[in-house]
Amino acid sequence: MKAPLMPDFVNKMELFLQIELKEKMGRIFIFLVLLFVPGFSVKTIAIFFLSASMLPADIKNRRDEALYFLPFSRKELYLYNLGFLLLLVLVSSIITQALWPTTIAEKGMFIIKSINFTLAMFGVVMLCVSQGLDNIGWPFIIVLLDALLGSIGRALINPYSWISFTNQGSILFAFVFAAIICFAGYWIYLKNGGEL
Repeated sequence: MKAPLMPDFVNKMELFLQIELKEKMGRIFIFLVLLFVPGFSVKTIAIFFLSASMLPADIKNRRDEALYFLPFSRKELYLYNLGFLLLLVLVSSIITQALWPTTIAEKGMFIIKSINFTLAMFGVVMLCVSQGLDNIGWPFIIVLLDALLGSIGRALINPYSWISFTNQGSILFAFVFAAIICFAGYWIYLKNGGEL
């Protein structure tokens, strides 16, 4: 009879969190404090740097190879990093919005926009580092291009503004686009590692 997979998952996640917090506690704490600032612009800056300082920083600095000797596959590393990042963003957004005097609809939109940006940003940074590019410079240029292209004209004449992960003219379309970017980062990362 095969043993249940849940204890294995929990053990690996616990080990992953221990490694991440031991190596990156200072950076995570600084960006976590910024995640609690109620403005979306500050939150996007924190998400950008937090995304760039997790697995992408390990890949850029060639510290990811050591993680593969532990019981982690590339798939697990990607999903654990993304899950941890989403958890930080979601919890900080919920707490911030609970304390901020806005309507329930505005609170929900803020939380969804934060999740959309997180998915897109992590995907963009992973795509860049998987192609041998920098984890901050090229993603920053891509964010600037996205913001520029999404802000040209009105939404009626610029359909890109609907899917832009910085402007998010349509929350649903922006989510789909962000999920596609995130999945592309996942796919390229696994393909480069020979796991596909």
